[in-house]
Amino acid sequence: MIVPLRLIAIGTLLVTAAAAAAAEPVATVAAAPARKPSPAAAQPVVPLTLSQAVTLAVAHNPKILQAREEITRATGQVVEFAAARLPTITAQGQTQAEDRSRFETQPGFTRTEQGSWNVGSRIRQVVFSGGRISANLRVAQLQRQEAVASLDTVVQDIVLAVEQNFHEALRQRALIAVSEEQVRLLGEELADQQKRAVAGSVPEFNVLRARVALANAQPALIRARNDSRIAMAELARLVAVDTGATTGTGIAVVGELLAVKTHHDLAVALETALARRSELEVLNIRVHAARYQTEAEAAGLKPEVSVFGGYDFLSEVFRGPTYATHGAIIGLQAEWKIFDFGATRGRVAQAQARTRQAELELEDTRRLIELDVRKAWSKNLEARELIESQQQNVDVALESLRQARVRFEAGGSTQLDVLSSQTALTEARTNELQARADLCQSESELRRAMGVLAPVGMATTGAE
Repeated sequence: MIVPLRLIAIGTLLVTAAAAAAAEPVATVAAAPARKPSPAAAQPVVPLTLSQAVTLAVAHNPKILQAREEITRATGQVVEFAAARLPTITAQGQTQAEDRSRFETQPGFTRTEQGSWNVGSRIRQVVFSGGRISANLRVAQLQRQEAVASLDTVVQDIVLAVEQNFHEALRQRALIAVSEEQVRLLGEELADQQKRAVAGSVPEFNVLRARVALANAQPALIRARNDSRIAMAELARLVAVDTGATTGTGIAVVGELLAVKTHHDLAVALETALARRSELEVLNIRVHAARYQTEAEAAGLKPEVSVFGGYDFLSEVFRGPTYATHGAIIGLQAEWKIFDFGATRGRVAQAQARTRQAELELEDTRRLIELDVRKAWSKNLEARELIESQQQNVDVALESLRQARVRFEAGGSTQLDVLSSQTALTEARTNELQARADLCQSESELRRAMGVLAPVGMATTGAE
């Protein structure tokens, strides 16, 4: 079997990152062994911690790579507009043939050659443009700054998606274990009831009820396995791992959902978000760029003045193409659109409207960010309260199941009490697992709302 090159590269990266991953809070316990796949679907599986998944996504996710290319494009635009401040040098040449009927006649001179030519060079420098060149350059520089800030936004979004899918993969893996345990317990209950029915100590109805309970537990296990496959496939897409035509993804999440309860002050979270969210930086830059664009459009109402110079070689029309005259030329050129039927003023009005739109969008986005922080903070508070309410519930459900079995053996309760206790235990485990997942998800969402999800410098790595 041929191992994909991407998986080999990932394996190399993960080995080098193993030391840093050892201290990660959400990845402390090895993943539970997965079911053995069929030989046709087998492929190398690379263990992946959360920090390694984030590193891979930042390095290979297509959206992040596209954002980095946008910085390259914006840098080229800055170079283009900066060149407008410098002189341009051109070379030119021309040759032509004319019909004799076009020849001019002068007393004492006879033109016999039908061909003529000229070659020369020109250097041109704009000395006044009404502020157009400097305004366009400043717009280009601001657009590059906007591209850099937008990269941070993209990285934050991708890191959030990676963390959410990683936590979901961990939750589904744990949910599979809970469902398998439920199926195992109900299977043991069915086998016990069958033995008792053969011995005549319980009616056949108990066997039927145990068989129905076991069948009812199967769909949850099937759905959990399917949801786990989907979560792993989505995670593989985010970290840019090609899965090919196999049933697996080539990666396995490592870690556990840990209930790490961190208190966040709402006022501090709001202040941090307004200072760190790159979306606000992008819109603030966009406002300034729109103002400079207005200046560039208004420059169309002013004249443009440039100086030029050059040196030419021209054929002599009366002595023939093998004879030439040559000499230098220097001059001043001015252009002023005295009247353009309001086209320039229309462009200025459009630029002013775009500036106002950007200012309004900035104000609205600031309010939306505050709302995002409040919602994420409230969800995090809810998750912490749910954790506190569910931490002891699993232990209580286990004790309830133990006592139900003891009472059933002693004849003090019915089979229905045992089955109900088993169902309650599964529900308690599922709720506790969901509470831990919600806490991890809310922590990621709150840090994203605050603009501090990705490590400092991660977004701009390789962008400059």
